[in-house]
Amino acid sequence: LHSLELLAEDLDDKQKSAITQFLARCQDPAGGFSGGPGQLAHLAPTYAAINSLMIIGTKEAYTVINRSKLYEWLDSLRCPDGAFTMHKDGEIDIRGVYCALSVARLTNIYTRDLFLRTDEWLL
Repeated sequence: LHSLELLAEDLDDKQKSAITQFLARCQDPAGGFSGGPGQLAHLAPTYAAINSLMIIGTKEAYTVINRSKLYEWLDSLRCPDGAFTMHKDGEIDIRGVYCALSVARLTNIYTRDLFLRTDEWLL
């Protein structure tokens, strides 16, 4: 979607709705998104899904996101030192912080508590 956006190519309403519905099926009940329906929720596809839904920009796209569950899921990936795992029991690296921070800001669920000590972990 981002490539199409950069090329100034518009999607019609039917295409936007179909993509939104697919992404809705990729949302895990716990809050994150996976790379496909029924797969493991992971910060990388969550980042991609949230950005895609923001690019689509319809009411349908915005309402797909279960913000309260997304917040809980992000909080479950947060480590005591401020880092984020990419998925439950997953690897820890800078991608986790970047994806979590971007998703939280885009969806207006950012709180200081959610990113407590993240700045220290980065440094």
